[in-house]
Amino acid sequence: MPFCHRCGKELSGGEKFCWSCGAMVIMPISSLSRIAPIQIMLEESVYVRPILVTRANPMTIEDLRRVYQSKIESIQQRLDELRTVWDKSDEGIFAELCYCILLAGRSAEATLPTVVGLEKNKLLFQGPKQKIEEYLNKQGYAFVERSKYIVNWRCRFSDQGSLRIKSLLESKFKRSNGWNIQDMRAYLASRHDGVGWKVASQFLRNAGIGLGHGLALLDRHIQRELKKFGYIPKVVLALNKTRYLEYERRMQDLARDSGIPMDDLDLLIWSNKTGKIMK
Repeated sequence: MPFCHRCGKELSGGEKFCWSCGAMVIMPISSLSRIAPIQIMLEESVYVRPILVTRANPMTIEDLRRVYQSKIESIQQRLDELRTVWDKSDEGIFAELCYCILLAGRSAEATLPTVVGLEKNKLLFQGPKQKIEEYLNKQGYAFVERSKYIVNWRCRFSDQGSLRIKSLLESKFKRSNGWNIQDMRAYLASRHDGVGWKVASQFLRNAGIGLGHGLALLDRHIQRELKKFGYIPKVVLALNKTRYLEYERRMQDLARDSGIPMDDLDLLIWSNKTGKIMK
């Protein structure tokens, strides 16, 4: 039988108030209906919503400036989002690296759901190579090496079974006066496993820490635009380090001549082609 919490009198069990002192009857914890806990899932996905803009084909630097002015707010919106990415967890940063590895030869809109799927299926951070390979095959990936790349980078950036990509990179390349981005990019590109100069540059840009360091993301489309404006002589499919850095300087020249920052210029050129600002 229950008892009144105030006066201690015995209660019958059905009343709302104590028959003796009038105190409200408090239901014992054991008789309270059990409330299921709310499950909160923290998902640090690489996914971003496309920012829709108009396509354009500027033929002169003056045209390029004019198009940039029409898109500057949207471009800055995306860059502001990227500036916060390094605040993600180690898993979030590793997912950004995997996105850049899987992006080669595919569109951003096709790659982003693939990475999200790897996360949701618990493959990206702990799945074996075979399971990752099977999943990528279903998504249309012909190069099975990419599953090996993901596993190799995961091992490289793990310590005692846990991802430590942020602390490992910070210990190597972050100083009191900031990041040594150039050395970090060279380090990433030298390890291969699907990461060359373009992929390393894109990862650092997308992670936010590479913004403002003059990095170029020199895929074929960017090269075609540099050629169109007369900054490079030809498009090169496989850029070695020397040629990559040379073409990067040419893109920096275009950025200087147009008055458009390098980070903005990459998003601008791609948005002119696709009508979307991605990453």
